[in-house]
Amino acid sequence: MTVSRYLKMLINKMFKLITATILVLSMVICTFGTVVPHQKTRAVTLDLCPTCVDFMDESIQELINIIMNAGVLGSCSDLCSKLSKSDEQVVCDLLCDYVGIEEFIKIIQDADPDPVYICEQIKVCPVRDSGNANITSVIVDPPAGPVGTQFTITVTFQVLSQLGTGQIAINVIDPFGNSFGGGDLLVNTEPNTYNANFQFQAQPSESEPFQPGNYTVQAAVCEGTCGSPHPHSKIYDIVYSGFNITQSF
Repeated sequence: MTVSRYLKMLINKMFKLITATILVLSMVICTFGTVVPHQKTRAVTLDLCPTCVDFMDESIQELINIIMNAGVLGSCSDLCSKLSKSDEQVVCDLLCDYVGIEEFIKIIQDADPDPVYICEQIKVCPVRDSGNANITSVIVDPPAGPVGTQFTITVTFQVLSQLGTGQIAINVIDPFGNSFGGGDLLVNTEPNTYNANFQFQAQPSESEPFQPGNYTVQAAVCEGTCGSPHPHSKIYDIVYSGFNITQSF
């Protein structure tokens, strides 16, 4: 499908912030439930892939700073021990040892900070360029409500050909063009029909006042990070929906 340049910019800006399961953006609490198939299918998972994506999402900038400022790093331990959190050090050692310190540093420095692509380069996330998927429906419940309402967005999508590492993602755009959202990581997702649920409460904050008006919902299913310019990344489908926040009396 053809995606306009403007839409690609919106998707790229939004979806690079996505992590695997729970996301807090712009002080709006957004939760993504587990992606559930309509019918049971054989689970094929690589546990290290979501661990890697989550780690890179949290730690990539700190890793880049360490590499730039630490001088000669002769081993994975030299690099990873400089991370501020002990659990991040453990994951870093595991991933770095998988490819070696020189290749690990090269991947970190060469890749525009894109956690999915980095983890594909480390070869802990599967790559599959022959995948295909589409979105069959995007439903917002309730379709309208006052400030303070909890909205649930249900995205139903079909995987037509098995995916490698991708995302099902949501972007909500308010009447003034501000956006927030979240997403779920898809790893080796087999052909089937799936539901993904995204919930948020329209509670005003400094960054999102939830003024009355019409809100646009973008749902996207992608290979790689949605909007990424890197190889093995593509937007399979984008579907729009919306809801209305009514005036409170």
